[in-house]
Amino acid sequence: MSRDSAGVMARGKSINKPFLSIAGPLMAGYLSLLAGCGSAPPADPVDLTPPPIERFVGALPCSDCRIIRADLTLHRDPASGQPTAFYLQEAHVDAIGGDFVTTHWGEFRANTSDSVTYLRLERDDPLTLRMEEGGDTLEWVGKQGVDSDYQFTRAEPLG
Repeated sequence: MSRDSAGVMARGKSINKPFLSIAGPLMAGYLSLLAGCGSAPPADPVDLTPPPIERFVGALPCSDCRIIRADLTLHRDPASGQPTAFYLQEAHVDAIGGDFVTTHWGEFRANTSDSVTYLRLERDDPLTLRMEEGGDTLEWVGKQGVDSDYQFTRAEPLG
């Protein structure tokens, strides 16, 4: 050992005693803090009221075009969460005679069964969509109620 390290060790012996007298209570306090972290504060009640404006974008089937690109905005009463209106813009892609856009608006209904909510948009040809638990996607429910590959995903409301 070098002289410097022997000097440090000699000084270390005199420092160890005060260090332990400080470190012991600090360690005990730290362990008691960790033990207190085991219990979580009571959870706030979950607010199940949907937001007043929700927007979804996706695709729908089309009989006279390749696909319909759809942009759906749902409006609800802010206090109760009850449906009030919808606005649906449909872009018909590769349609006979060229692309065109249609717009629908009106009332919609929401019916929940277990963890699934069905939305029925009232228009000339009613549109039914299924919202799974979590509410980030809507799936088109065909004429016979058969599952499909046509989905809408949640998007930020415009404006």
